[in-house]
Amino acid sequence: MKIVGALIALLVALFLYGAYLEKESPGQWRIVWDNFGKSYSVVSLAKDTTAVFMKETVKPQALSADEMEQVVYRWVENGVTHTSYQRPSHVENVQAIRLGDLDYKVEKSLTEEEKNKLLNKPKQ
Repeated sequence: MKIVGALIALLVALFLYGAYLEKESPGQWRIVWDNFGKSYSVVSLAKDTTAVFMKETVKPQALSADEMEQVVYRWVENGVTHTSYQRPSHVENVQAIRLGDLDYKVEKSLTEEEKNKLLNKPKQ
């Protein structure tokens, strides 16, 4: 019975700490859940959750699991580079690129204050 009580106390403490972290850096739990919804990876969910508890910033994933498995074909014909989701039958040197292997950089947009500072506008 003492073990069950200790586990319940631990879960409540983790929940309260998670709520506290949400106040410090809002939106992190939403990003963790959205990333899990895109990838359905329990390992990724555990890594993102650990990162939030360690007060690190979690970045959103650019592609869903299905999109990461898609292949794009690239080839050069008469000096022009072509890309397609379908493999061309008339071309010999075709490069297959899996979208999940590419490095995507997702950046957040500027806040209104940062935009005004860059544009040298006074606060409204």
